Amino acid sequence: MFGQFQTRRDNVAVALAPLAVFTVVLTPLLAGPLPVALAAFLVLAVNTSGAIGDLYLSWRLFRMPEGALLYDVDIRHSYVFSPES
Repeated sequence: MFGQFQTRRDNVAVALAPLAVFTVVLTPLLAGPLPVALAAFLVLAVNTSGAIGDLYLSWRLFRMPEGALLYDVDIRHSYVFSPES
């Protein structure tokens, strides 16, 4: 959301939630009947490939200090506020 500070932890949770939820829900369906298993596999493959940006964001966020805050001004401008050592 634009115009508010967000913690590093909240950003990681939001970025990884779709990948985690789809994986947990759809993985058991891979053992089901063939049409269900194929559909689950297709959705998992598309979701995982689409999550590469989220994984990159999470990797970058984990490299930031613990108390870092992120602030999105608009779609093109965002700032990272890092605590002093």
